[in-house]
Amino acid sequence: MEGSVWVPMVMMLLMALASCGPRPTGIAEIGEEEHAQVVQDWVEYRIGRLTEPTGWLRLAGMMPIAPGENRFGSGEDMDIRFPEGTMPEFAGVMTLEGDRVTVQVREGVDFRVEFPGDVGADEDGSGEGDEDGLGEVDGADSSTKPRGVPVRDVVAYEGVADSSTGADGSTGADGSAGVAGSTAPEPPRMFHGDLEFFVIKRGDLHMVRLYNYDNPAADRFDGFPRYPLDLKWRVEARFEPAEEGKTIRMVNILDQLSDEPVMGTYYFEVDGVEYSLDALEGSETRHFVIVGDQTNRTDTYQAGRYIYVDHPDENGRTVFDFNMMYNPPCAFSAFTTCLLPPPQNRLDVAITAGELRPQEEWRVVR
Repeated sequence: MEGSVWVPMVMMLLMALASCGPRPTGIAEIGEEEHAQVVQDWVEYRIGRLTEPTGWLRLAGMMPIAPGENRFGSGEDMDIRFPEGTMPEFAGVMTLEGDRVTVQVREGVDFRVEFPGDVGADEDGSGEGDEDGLGEVDGADSSTKPRGVPVRDVVAYEGVADSSTGADGSTGADGSAGVAGSTAPEPPRMFHGDLEFFVIKRGDLHMVRLYNYDNPAADRFDGFPRYPLDLKWRVEARFEPAEEGKTIRMVNILDQLSDEPVMGTYYFEVDGVEYSLDALEGSETRHFVIVGDQTNRTDTYQAGRYIYVDHPDENGRTVFDFNMMYNPPCAFSAFTTCLLPPPQNRLDVAITAGELRPQEEWRVVR
């Protein structure tokens, strides 16, 4: 009898000791106060990226360049028209021949150029996005000192790495510039007054991407509305890698199709129900995930939201903190093109965390 009592007690003790051992997980416990600080730091970082001189909020135009000569300036009869009052009515001519764009500037127009690698240029010379998908990288110096060197003519584009539209509205699914491994040169940055612009390519179309530093709305921007913080939405996820070379068909906001490399699938639980999300390539340390959920119908951007997650640890585990899920650029800028969630990433659950739809001032109606 005594022995029969001790056996279950010993078993319970062994189970308790086992539960104290290392967990096969990459998730780290975090308190509410520490979590609030982590998210707040991220929010401030995002605001800074969005509002810097070449952040998404200062994107002011995407203007097509037709084959042949294109007169440019702020005049109503220009082929490429810049915002009124930002440059002379007729500032010069952009010429597209094949895959080459040249610029000739009228005498007396202050027109400057900065080439990749020049002091003050972005690290990759492109300024085209960043690994966070949060804004632009190391934008223009906000000081009054003019950037670049004065020119009268310049080759603005010549066989530059393909700039097919990426998931976050810039180039590459992760917002990086050009094609991985490409040795093609990046385009020079051009400046006039408060304007910064350069030539990009979208499929077969050459375009001028324009930023305007003078943007009072961007100056006063202090973040998008958000759900209240909730640790419930910081969840552990299990990763299953995809077969090498696997792609998934994606569609963007303009109904254009592309095949994007898929890295694998994450599995996680919410209220005891398992869900899964396919992940795209992001950076050297993170995966990029496009998410649709039931809040898109009512409170969040209708075309879905984005999130980055750290690569899984040696046990195939990582953390999804949906409190840091954010609006893609096309939610607040008409001059970007973003990928939509694939069908398998449209979840039958309301993720009440992260950014809400942009406030009226920034809301884009397409």
